[in-house]
Amino acid sequence: MTRSTPTACTRARTLRPALRAGLAPDAGLLRHVATCPRCRAALLGPGAAPPETASAGVGYVLAVARAAAAVRIAALLEDLARACAAQVGAAEAAPAGVARARPVPEVLADLAALRRRLGAQDPLRDAPPWPAAAPPASSRLEAARACLLAAEHVEGRRASRQLELAACALAAHDRAGAGAVCSALVAAAGRGASRSRLVRRAELVARAWGVAPHELTALLRQPQRAACN
Repeated sequence: MTRSTPTACTRARTLRPALRAGLAPDAGLLRHVATCPRCRAALLGPGAAPPETASAGVGYVLAVARAAAAVRIAALLEDLARACAAQVGAAEAAPAGVARARPVPEVLADLAALRRRLGAQDPLRDAPPWPAAAPPASSRLEAARACLLAAEHVEGRRASRQLELAACALAAHDRAGAGAVCSALVAAAGRGASRSRLVRRAELVARAWGVAPHELTALLRQPQRAACN
């Protein structure tokens, strides 16, 4: 019995999970998308014009794959930051909220596997230094901060990651550094609903990092005073 060729919609559905997981599409799928207007239109979403040429179709899929990989790598780096802060031997500075982080070797293994799949498209190739191995307990918070900065390099600046940097600074007793980060966040958020959302997000981040929520939210409410030591 001859196997039927998948429809364009089936192909598009096959591609989406791979892109979300940060995987580069296989060569056969790239060739198909490059010549199938229906798949390109499905990938671009409603209301968007599909690429006009085959090379544009390939370029689009690769761009989406790279963007998806960057999101996944940044998320793993954030996991690694929390794992570094929760290292065994740092119990005095790692309250219960941080202790539930994934083990450092497990996160590092996931990162290494994803980077191998990406090859030359790995966005961490030119990132600032970050801990590719479990750091000693004495430098766990410095390693956590390096992970967050590498995530920012990969994915760009996000308010939630800036809050994690502020929480990391508070965990290291650097109130001035945390206040400076919060000052910039408040200035960008403005007032009203955006500020309220930022405060709510800060409460969640503080708990995840084992920092008292009121310490972080206070910096958001009085950023200028908090930034001064």
